[in-house]
Amino acid sequence: MKSHDYFTLTGAKEGNGSAKKLSQKRAEAIREYLAQQGVDPTRMLTKAWGGKKPIYDKLSTTAYANVRVEVEVIDE
Repeated sequence: MKSHDYFTLTGAKEGNGSAKKLSQKRAEAIREYLAQQGVDPTRMLTKAWGGKKPIYDKLSTTAYANVRVEVEVIDE
Protein backbone atom coordinates (compact mmCIF):
# COMPACT_ATOMS: atom_id res chain seq x y z
CA MET A 1 0.00 0.00 0.00
CA LYS A 2 1.48 3.35 -1.01
CA SER A 3 1.76 6.15 1.52
CA HIS A 4 -0.17 9.28 0.70
CA ASP A 5 -0.05 12.73 2.31
CA TYR A 6 -3.59 14.06 2.03
CA PHE A 7 -2.64 17.48 3.39
CA THR A 8 0.19 18.49 1.08
CA LEU A 9 -0.05 21.14 -1.57
CA THR A 10 2.80 19.62 -3.56
CA GLY A 11 1.75 19.31 -7.17
CA ALA A 12 -1.28 21.55 -6.67
CA LYS A 13 -2.10 23.85 -9.55
CA GLU A 14 -3.25 27.41 -9.20
CA GLY A 15 -5.94 28.73 -11.45
CA ASN A 16 -9.61 29.15 -11.92
CA GLY A 17 -11.81 26.11 -11.91
CA SER A 18 -15.35 25.20 -11.11
CA ALA A 19 -16.59 24.64 -7.57
CA LYS A 20 -18.14 21.39 -8.78
CA LYS A 21 -14.78 20.03 -9.99
CA LEU A 22 -13.10 21.05 -6.74
CA SER A 23 -15.90 19.38 -4.75
CA GLN A 24 -15.44 16.19 -6.75
CA LYS A 25 -11.67 16.20 -6.13
CA ARG A 26 -12.26 16.65 -2.39
CA ALA A 27 -14.78 13.81 -2.31
CA GLU A 28 -12.43 11.51 -4.22
CA ALA A 29 -9.56 12.31 -1.83
CA ILE A 30 -11.75 11.43 1.16
CA ARG A 31 -12.92 8.23 -0.56
CA GLU A 32 -9.31 7.23 -1.28
CA TYR A 33 -8.33 7.94 2.33
CA LEU A 34 -11.21 5.86 3.71
CA ALA A 35 -10.34 3.00 1.34
CA GLN A 36 -6.74 3.06 2.60
CA GLN A 37 -8.11 2.87 6.14
CA GLY A 38 -9.95 -0.35 5.28
CA VAL A 39 -13.40 0.78 4.13
CA ASP A 40 -14.50 -1.26 1.11
CA PRO A 41 -14.55 1.18 -1.86
CA THR A 42 -17.55 -0.61 -3.37
CA ARG A 43 -19.57 0.58 -0.36
CA MET A 44 -18.83 4.25 -1.04
CA LEU A 45 -20.45 6.73 -3.38
CA THR A 46 -19.23 10.28 -3.92
CA LYS A 47 -21.31 13.28 -4.92
CA ALA A 48 -20.05 16.75 -5.72
CA TRP A 49 -22.45 19.61 -5.15
CA GLY A 50 -20.08 22.52 -5.78
CA GLY A 51 -21.86 25.60 -4.49
CA LYS A 52 -25.36 24.11 -4.90
CA LYS A 53 -26.03 23.12 -1.26
CA PRO A 54 -24.67 25.84 1.01
CA ILE A 55 -25.48 25.73 4.71
CA TYR A 56 -24.85 29.47 5.15
CA ASP A 57 -25.59 32.47 2.97
CA LYS A 58 -22.58 33.34 0.82
CA LEU A 59 -22.49 36.86 2.33
CA SER A 60 -22.54 35.54 5.91
CA THR A 61 -19.45 35.71 8.14
CA THR A 62 -19.77 31.92 8.45
CA ALA A 63 -19.85 31.29 4.69
CA TYR A 64 -16.40 29.67 4.89
CA ALA A 65 -18.17 26.65 6.42
CA ASN A 66 -19.85 26.03 3.06
CA VAL A 67 -16.54 24.57 1.85
CA ARG A 68 -16.88 21.15 3.38
CA VAL A 69 -17.05 17.43 2.85
CA GLU A 70 -19.92 15.51 4.39
CA VAL A 71 -19.81 11.79 5.07
CA GLU A 72 -23.04 9.90 5.53
CA VAL A 73 -22.89 6.47 7.16
CA ILE A 74 -25.71 4.18 6.14
CA ASP A 75 -26.35 1.06 8.17
CA GLU A 76 -27.25 -1.97 6.08
